[in-house]
Amino acid sequence: HRKSIMHYLALCSYEDYLFGQVIDALEEQGELDNTMIIYTSDHGDYTAEHGLWCKGLPCFRGAYEIPLVIGGAGVENPGRTVDEFISLADFAPTFMELTETGCDRTFAGASIVPFLQDKVAEGWRDAIFTQSNGNEQYGIQRSVTTKEWKYVYNGFDYDELYDIINDPHEMHNLINDPRYKDKVKELCTMMWKFAKDRKDNCINPYIMVGFAPYGPQFAFA
Repeated sequence: HRKSIMHYLALCSYEDYLFGQVIDALEEQGELDNTMIIYTSDHGDYTAEHGLWCKGLPCFRGAYEIPLVIGGAGVENPGRTVDEFISLADFAPTFMELTETGCDRTFAGASIVPFLQDKVAEGWRDAIFTQSNGNEQYGIQRSVTTKEWKYVYNGFDYDELYDIINDPHEMHNLINDPRYKDKVKELCTMMWKFAKDRKDNCINPYIMVGFAPYGPQFAFA
């Protein structure tokens, strides 16, 4: 594990070096002050966290919580930290707003331009949702995370519930603790409502959605 982590961090350092070359090239061409620079990733790597490597079906923060650093043109008051739920799905509507590009479709994400302008984004999301698709069961894994709680629906196995405040590393699964039954119901309801609002075809009569402790009927009763 130690040797593998060493190699992984060395690769990250090399990626930083290559990214620095891109920045240097922009500066040499006189375009640095006219460019918005976004440094991010598509996913993380567990690097032995929970005994895991790479990414995959587990839904821990190590794979889902990624860096996002934005600077350059269009960023007001740089150096700030925005403590809000932001998703890769927010990039498309952000780019469209920045380029004043119209579109006749809706997006699961939302523009983060207010944050770039050091403003408050009214009505911003208070939870973030993920999904990993299976074969015979559509959306074999789903999760909903708030600032305090994280619930993971695993259609293939037992579910997960974590107290993010007191257990930020997700080490103690509380799913079978009867004290949190109402919390599980609340988060399941949020999960199904989010799916319906995005016209997700998981809301169907297929029996597999009944594997959730609280199915869609609880959200739309």
